[in-house]
Amino acid sequence: MMGQWFYGPYGGSWLMMGIGMIVHILFWVLIIYVIARLLRGVSLGGRGSHESDFTVYSQNRDSAKDILKQRYAKGEITKDQYKEMLNDIRE
Repeated sequence: MMGQWFYGPYGGSWLMMGIGMIVHILFWVLIIYVIARLLRGVSLGGRGSHESDFTVYSQNRDSAKDILKQRYAKGEITKDQYKEMLNDIRE
């Protein structure tokens, strides 16, 4: 009697059939998710929003200023060179 619940009346496993259905559903959810992400990336120019590109750009400018300040503090460049390079970065 106990084996009939686990294996079903025809010898198939109800448990395995349930697991198979779950795996099948998860597979299709993953496929749809990947397609949606690809389409979203293409519609936004391929790399995400333009706001994130601006953030990366502004972070690079800030790091350039920091590097310039460090070079001036170490004495690698003169005050005139510092001012000239700083103006170049701001442009």
